[in-house]
Amino acid sequence: GGLSAASFMSCSFDGTVFEQVQQKWNSPQASHREACAVLAAVSEVVSSGKSGPIVETEYFAALMAALENTEEEESVAAVAYLLSLIIEKVPQNIVRTKFSLAAKVFQDAATKHAESGSSSFHRAVVRCLGVLIQAQEAAVWSDS
Repeated sequence: GGLSAASFMSCSFDGTVFEQVQQKWNSPQASHREACAVLAAVSEVVSSGKSGPIVETEYFAALMAALENTEEEESVAAVAYLLSLIIEKVPQNIVRTKFSLAAKVFQDAATKHAESGSSSFHRAVVRCLGVLIQAQEAAVWSDS
C-alpha cells in the first residue's frame, strides 16, 4: 500500500521549512502530492534507527542521494523542489565543503532531465545552484 494521510501527518516537521509541504497533502495538484510523498519517504529513511529530531543536513544528504538516483520526472521535480527549500537552512560550512559534489549532482540532474517540461524542476535546480555559489567564500572567486 501507499502512504496514508495519517502516517504522513504524524511526521513532525515543526520548525522546518517542510511545514508548508505537509499542508499540501490533500492538494488536487499531483506535484504537491508527489512532494509530500517524497518528503514522507525521505523522512522515513532519515529517521529510521534514529532518536531525536532530524536536522536539515540529514534531509539535504538524503535528498541529494535521491536526486542522484531518481528517474521519474515527477519525482525528480519533487526532490529538486524539496532541496530548494532545505538548502538555505544547511550550515554554510557544509554547503562550502560539499560544493563540488553537490554542483556535479545538480549539473548531472539538469543534463539528464534537460528535455523535461517541468519548469519547477529547472527553477529548483537553478535556485539550489545559486545557494551553492553564494555560500562560497570570496577567495574562491578571486583565485581563478
